Amino acid sequence: KLGGSPLGAARDGEVARFLIRANAQVNSTDLHLPPLHEASCHSVSAVRVLLAAGAHVNATGCGEDGFTPLMYAARHGQDEAVLALLQGGADANLTSAGGMLATALVCQCDGQYIDYTQDQDACARCVRHLVDFNADPNLKVDLRGTTPLMEAARYGASKLLHILLKAGADVNAMNAEGLSAVSMCFGALLDSAVPMNDQVGCLGLLIDYQADVNAAARDGRVPLAILRGIAGSNQEKEKMAQMLVQAGAAAPATRPMSQ
Repeated sequence: KLGGSPLGAARDGEVARFLIRANAQVNSTDLHLPPLHEASCHSVSAVRVLLAAGAHVNATGCGEDGFTPLMYAARHGQDEAVLALLQGGADANLTSAGGMLATALVCQCDGQYIDYTQDQDACARCVRHLVDFNADPNLKVDLRGTTPLMEAARYGASKLLHILLKAGADVNAMNAEGLSAVSMCFGALLDSAVPMNDQVGCLGLLIDYQADVNAAARDGRVPLAILRGIAGSNQEKEKMAQMLVQAGAAAPATRPMSQ
């Protein structure tokens, strides 16, 4: 959580500058997070003032997540702050204590921090800034071997997914369970906590970029078998099944899994 320091809470650069002149410490961690972390969530002008005053651009927070200011800015969809931090020397490929990358944090768009339906363009700009500053789109973001592309597919973030594909993301990379981004498109059908956004569009993009629609997971199931094994029926499920078949997918008969 945010620490609530006066300097970190400054909503514009002038207030931040005033506090610094009054001897506020730009790298203080007395209240859980350095001011730059907090400013990265809400004020690009304060970010610029703090960087000019010597704030540590790649410092990690004191909490369990170990996030950098760039990760906070990305997670909150603050595209201007993301760019300012990158221009100020932020490392786009640093990982936190939990192994989470800023690129992946934007791609999650799970509604806890970002309303994807409202902030999709800002999220896309965040990812574009990150790849422009050499963020590796194929870095694994957790111990399960998840890539940013898989997270974008899972949450139906089609604009973000397209940027990652154009930046060289491996369309056929697999996680520890042998699941690729194609199967991740079914995430909202398996988990009610995952919002249904544009997973159908994500699948279409993956197919356009020559994704292997018959790549088997470690349990032997191919994507169409996984999809058909999901209990229930809805428009998105039927559309994705049709797209897979048209792309040459095959699947054995499967029994429905409970959600």
